[in-house]
Amino acid sequence: MKKTLLTLTIFLLPLTAQAKDTQKYMPPELVDQAVTLFAPDYCPPNSQGGGVRGIVKSIAECYQQVPIENPIMDVCLMVDGYTMSIVNTERKDSRAHGESRPYKEIPFLERDAFTERFVKITSTSPRYEHVGNLYIYFDKATNLFVEQIAKECQNPKYSAKP
Repeated sequence: MKKTLLTLTIFLLPLTAQAKDTQKYMPPELVDQAVTLFAPDYCPPNSQGGGVRGIVKSIAECYQQVPIENPIMDVCLMVDGYTMSIVNTERKDSRAHGESRPYKEIPFLERDAFTERFVKITSTSPRYEHVGNLYIYFDKATNLFVEQIAKECQNPKYSAKP
């Protein structure tokens, strides 16, 4: 993953040189990179990273390896937010069926932990000073990510091993 992130950093470096106008949406190129980086974790049945734990591990690595000023940090934040959305939906469903709370043993997936990560990064990085509304910025990109990851998961390379 380190080599991939380095390559993506060099590839996307021109995005950091954009004018300082208000940026309304995440660039589609970053969504493409999110699919490339995270499809192995999101595409069952042979997810390379082991389901939710693998996704959490990859997101944590993304945060650790990507400098806060790098556009790829948007990918880390977006995939983290999308994962939290999935987890929250599963938790609501479990609660409705009287089942125990899933993923309670993974502190990374606690709402407060996510909020702290998101606020810390978006409030300390100069990259987000020129983003108008953070919700709009990430929402459109997340919807595109969901569409693209669903298509990518249809790729035979993610099918069950014989």
